[in-house]
Parts: sequence; structure tokens; C-alpha cells
Amino acid sequence: MVNQVNIIMLRKVIFISILFFSYGQAQVSQPALDFIKNFKASEQEFPRERIYLHTDRDWYFFGDRIWFSAYVVAGPYNFNSELSKVLYVEFYEPKGDMIERVAIELSDGRGEGSLTFGEEKVREGKYRIKAYTAWALNFGESYTFKKDVQVFADQTFDQKVLSENDFDVQFFPESGWLIEGIPTRVGFKAIKSDGYGLNVQGAVYSDGVELTQFQSSHLGMGDFEITPESNKSYYAVINEERFELPVVVSEGTSLRLNDSGTEYELNVHVKSEVLTNSLLVFAHVRGEVFSAEVISIENGYGTVSISKDKFPTGIVHFTILNEEGFPEAERLVFNKNEVDKLDVSFSLSEQRTRLREENGIRLRIIDGYEEAASATASISIFDDQPEAYNPFKSTIYTRFYLETELQGFVEQPGYYFSGSEDAGKHLDLLLLTQGWRAYDMMRIKRSEPLELVSLPEKGFKISGQVKGGFFKRSQKNAPVFFSLGETEQATLVTADERGRFVIPDLTIRGVMPFEIKANSESGKTNVDIHIDDQFGYLPEQEEKIFQTVSGIELENSQHSIPEETEENFEEILARVKSAQEEAELLIDAQMELELDEITVTSDRLAYSESVESNDYATQIVKNTAGRSATLNVQDYEYTDHLRTSDLINQIPGARVINNRLFIERIGLNTSFLTSNEPLVLLNGSVTSFNIILGMQPEDIETVTVLRSEVDLAIFGAQAIGGALVVTSKRGERYLGQRGLIRGKIGGYQIPAEFYMPKYGVTVPRELDQEDNRITLLWEPLIEVSRRGIQLPFWANDAPSTYRVVLEGITELGTPFYHTEIFEIAAQ
Repeated sequence: MVNQVNIIMLRKVIFISILFFSYGQAQVSQPALDFIKNFKASEQEFPRERIYLHTDRDWYFFGDRIWFSAYVVAGPYNFNSELSKVLYVEFYEPKGDMIERVAIELSDGRGEGSLTFGEEKVREGKYRIKAYTAWALNFGESYTFKKDVQVFADQTFDQKVLSENDFDVQFFPESGWLIEGIPTRVGFKAIKSDGYGLNVQGAVYSDGVELTQFQSSHLGMGDFEITPESNKSYYAVINEERFELPVVVSEGTSLRLNDSGTEYELNVHVKSEVLTNSLLVFAHVRGEVFSAEVISIENGYGTVSISKDKFPTGIVHFTILNEEGFPEAERLVFNKNEVDKLDVSFSLSEQRTRLREENGIRLRIIDGYEEAASATASISIFDDQPEAYNPFKSTIYTRFYLETELQGFVEQPGYYFSGSEDAGKHLDLLLLTQGWRAYDMMRIKRSEPLELVSLPEKGFKISGQVKGGFFKRSQKNAPVFFSLGETEQATLVTADERGRFVIPDLTIRGVMPFEIKANSESGKTNVDIHIDDQFGYLPEQEEKIFQTVSGIELENSQHSIPEETEENFEEILARVKSAQEEAELLIDAQMELELDEITVTSDRLAYSESVESNDYATQIVKNTAGRSATLNVQDYEYTDHLRTSDLINQIPGARVINNRLFIERIGLNTSFLTSNEPLVLLNGSVTSFNIILGMQPEDIETVTVLRSEVDLAIFGAQAIGGALVVTSKRGERYLGQRGLIRGKIGGYQIPAEFYMPKYGVTVPRELDQEDNRITLLWEPLIEVSRRGIQLPFWANDAPSTYRVVLEGITELGTPFYHTEIFEIAAQ
């Protein structure tokens, strides 16, 4: 352990030696040295967060609860992040619309939660899980975690069969340029429109003359050699289609990298009218600089060798700087360091597992120095038969070491670490074709500040604006008092020149009531408080998810994922439904944010006679002859867990978006959503919709939406956008107060408890209820000490092959992944 800590500390200070480095007669240019200093300062000031979710399975049946464990690390050493406390996890259906968003509370970079299908229509297909922190959004799409899961159901989604000609090919000269007269290795990648690789073969031409032939060797990737000539253009022909190669430039710097096994050999060619005596190459891994070498250039050529032991495991970025400190060329390569190697010691307490019997798993992590290591981890045990296991899938290892720093979708990332004979060569092709400028070198050179989308979030915020007077002018310097929940978390802030205010860093678990009071700077209370959409700054809520024909062939493997037969599917589906019902009955039904359904079944609902009121609006509602939609709030037990906006969204024809009310009007045989502001009445008096949003559901008797021309005619032009009629419980305080908002706000998801019967302990071993669980064990937050850990689990009533998947990261930031299978026998 001491050795590992010392090595990390040495890596952190190795950059100091660059300040005094020289190579032969060539000295380090000051502009190049300044560039590296600025690069390091930028990476230290803005450490990047990387996110991974371990789900209990990679496939589900519609209605299953999807359990996940969250890992968020930061900086070059993948230490658990202390930057963000809020992780957003979203769930998308096959068409790309978001089903659910939950906020997960992070503690030292770890969190847990679950996703459900809610009221989504039953449909089979690929669904997407997406996770990000607000801070990670600053660094590009690759720092947003995405995972597609297959969901089975008895109703399928239309799947797309792609044409063989529905593809594109791109060409990537090594280090970035085709330079005339310099032999160049050119990588290429052919992909279908769904992002998956397509194996192709073709030829390169110039002026109609064939120069060389090529063929992809892995997932549409391959390479060939070419020596570009001046004043010529090059193109490739594949399946009778023409694809242009990059243009040839007359000047530039070419970098070619060779791996000798123990060293990286960098060969540099320079073609320039300006004499170049030396260049500086620096190398970083995840933003930490580990090497800087001066390359002497003679007759346009120079070379240097760098020991691979200098670098930790991960993608090494080599960047060539000229004497003015400008980046000239880049090359990415993957390095494996034996120091980062881990061994997972795994064993079952009992080698034979029978139905309903207890067994246990013993775990211990051994590091590259053959010493025990402590770690945080998550583990799942599930039936391996319903859907065959993909050995090349994305894992915490591939995510933190590879995928985060590559552009776009990485197909079968686990293959590159599978031990296959050609895996290393194919990994180099991946980096040659899919590597990207994750680190904006020109921004560093120009000393441009990073344009931040958001700062690291330490909690939630409520923001808004105070307006007042007849003309609804902004109330500058207005005092705003905020209180949250029964704990009376309270704060007083002052609005700015535009009347805007922010209450930051709130700890909100589940749904909590809040109250905001405001008045003008002079103390008057005749002001309105407008609340912003709590999550309005987050990305667009739509994803493009390709639905392709099932039956994925895994290249370079004997394994394939077969289609289920109809007979087997029906048996499995019956078992799954039974298991779902049993588990959900025993999961805490009172958990906040997992609420009973509140439904308005039809537009034709009679008005409740239990509401005794003689105000004019109420009489209008009574006379709508079933054309309105009314929700009697007291009929539903769990409405006190909802925000008022959520309550209104249950009513047909009404929609609250960014705290604005929209009503879908009904015309002659048509319906249309109008942007006109609806009329809002509270207990018969016209009021502001903000007043309604400030009410709590337990204070509301009924909510009615009027959207028919017949019913709205009595109100005249003021109801052109429809009408919302609210009645409060008698004796309540809501009479249209100004300067006050009361409502509810959602925060962190309160985790549900995974259901696992303990036979002979919590339930009788002879229990009649059949145990059909698919997932036997789910432990999202495990702390593995140096002595190891033992985890018990109980078998079910379904003899089968079961798979254990363990993922985690050590206290020194080394990710690990381990999987094994075992049998549960009937006898």
C-alpha cells in the first residue's frame, strides 16, 4: 500500500523535472513550456467527473424495477468525486421520450437508486438510461453516461432493418494530416446509420488510377499506407460508392507511433519552409502530464523513445508542440501498466446451492503488489438463462479507462480487454479512428476560459423573480424569505436589480413542502413571486435510440445472443410477472416519489356534490353537463406527496410546463393547444396561477379544467385560453394572497429496498408462495475492506444457471470487474 501511494505522489511531481529538461543541444522553448503549464493549471482548476452506473442486469421485462449503483470519480487518478452531490439519472422509452428523471444523492462519489416504467405503454425494445452531473456537462457528450437496455414484453416496437448501402466511411491520417511526400498510415471506419460498425473492402484512387486496396479487420475499422503527392486528391470506392479522403497539405508535422513492448517510439516528420531544429512532445493521461521530451529535428526527421512504465493504465495523449507553443500533431495510444492490475478473489461458501437454501460469496481484492486493497463495490446475482450474457459489454473498467475519452458510441468495448490475440491491434485502430480532441488544445494556447454550463452542485436550488405594481415591474432589492420542510431550514436573501433571487445548496429528500414570502424594498406585500422551472437548465429531454433487429452477433467470439422461442418466452414472462408482483408488494409502498396512480379516467366526469359552494364559478362547473374534467383531490390517499403542478398534470387537457399553465381547447370535432393564458379562478375569484402553484394538495378540494367553447362563453374573451377552476377546503387560508407561495419541491430519490426473502429467518422455509425472482441479490453500496467481505444470499425456486457480476473501484482509483456463473439445483 505504501508503494502505491508513493508512486502516485511521484507521478504528481514528475512535471517539475520538465522545467529544467534539455535534450542534447536543443533547449525547451519557453512558449512550449508555458503551454504545458497552462494545460496543467486548466486541468487542476477544472477536474473532470466521469460517471458509471452498474445496473443489476442488462435486460429486463416490462414492469421490472431497474436497480443501479452510481460511481462518480474526478481528476486523473479516478478518485471518488467530492465535487458534485447531485446525479441526474434519466430513463427513455424506445421512441426517445423521457419516462422518468430521478436525482440521486452522492456521498463521496457514490449513490444508489432505481428506475420504473411508470405509466409508459407496454412496449418491447431498447430503452436508454442516461446519467450526468451538471458539472460533467461542461466537458462534452462523452462525460454523460449512456446505456441501452433490452426490454422484453408481449408488445413489440417497430425495429429497423438497415440497408447494406446505409453506411458512411471516414478516413483518419495518423496524427491528423495527409502531408505531401510523407508516407502516412491512414485509418478508416465504416459505420451504419445506427452507429454499429460495418465490415467493408474497397480501393483508393487518384485521377482514376487504383493505388491500393484495403479491407476492414474489426467492426468496420482498418488501415492502409499511402504517400500523398502534391496537387492530387484521393478518394475511395466501396460498394460502388465514392468517399473522399482528407485534402493533401504542403506543410505540416507527421507523428507516427510504434509500440516495441516496453517503449513507445515516436517518429516525427516535418515539412516546412521554416527551419525547425526541435519540437517538444508532451504526454498526458486523463489530464495529468507524465512526460515531456525534446525531439531534435535533422533534415526534417526526428525520433524519441519513451518508457511505457512512465504512464498509468489508460489512454496516453501525445501532443507535438512547435517552438511557438502551437499544437502540431496528436496521437492516442492505450497503455497497460502492471501496477494497476487487480485480482478478485471470489468463492462461494457452499459449492452446491439448492432451492431456498442460503449461500454466501467471499470477496477479497488483491492489487498489483500482491497486497490486499480496500474498495467500494456493487454486486448482482441473476438468472443467466432468459438472455445470454454479452462478454464484450461496457463495464466500469472500460468506462473509466476507455469510453469517457472517445467520441461517440464504442461498440463492444469489453472486447479490447478480453485477451484476444488481436485485441491490442484492434484497440489501436479504435484510437486511430475514434480518438478525439477531448482536451481543447487551441483553447489552452489562446488562454480562453472554459465556458461553464454549470458549477458543481452541492444541492438543489430554487430561483425566481419578484414583480409588483400595476405594470408587474421587477422589484429590485426585494427581501425574499424561504423555509423548507418541518425542520425549518430557512434563509433570507435579497433580489438583484432585476428582482431575481436564488436559494442554493438545498438538501431535499423526497418531496418536501416549502414557503416563500416576499415584499417590495419598501415593505409592501402587493407583489407576485414567479418560480423558475427547477430543472430548466438541464439538457433536452429526448434521445435517439436505434431499434435494430434482435440477434446480435459478437465478432471474434463463439457467443451470440439468440432470439427466444415463443414457447420459452411465454414461460419466462409468466414467471417474471409473478416475481414482479411479489417484489413490489414487499417494497415500501409508502416510499416518496413511488406513488399510487392518480387518474382522471374520462372527460365525462360528474361534478362532486360533496363540494358545497354557491360561488359563480362552481355553478358554471355544475352546469357543464360532463364536458369538463374534475379531480376530487380528497378521493386519493397519496396526493400530499405531490406538487400541485403534478396534480394538475393528471387532468385531461391541462399541462403545466415551466410553471406555466396550458389548456387544450375543444372546438368542433377538434382539439388544439392554445398559447393564450388561461383564466384561473380560486373559490370564485380571479387569481394568478402562481397562487395555485403555491397551494399544497391537502388544501385543495377540487380542480376543474374547462375547455369547451360552450362552457367558456360565459367568461368572454378572458377565457380564450381555457379556464382552471379551483376550490379550496372550507376554512383554508387560500384567498389569493400576494407575496406568498407555498408548495412542494422534489429532491433526491429515496432509495427503495431490494427484496430478498431470507428463508428460515424472515419468511418460513415452507412458504406456499412460489419464488420466481430473476435477480437473487443486489447490493449497490459495498465497502470491501482489506480483509475482504462475505455476502449472504438465498436461492429461489427456479433451478438454472446464475451469474454473479461484481464491479467496483479501489480507494486508489483502480476500477475492476469480475463475473462468474454457478448452478442452483433442484435437489
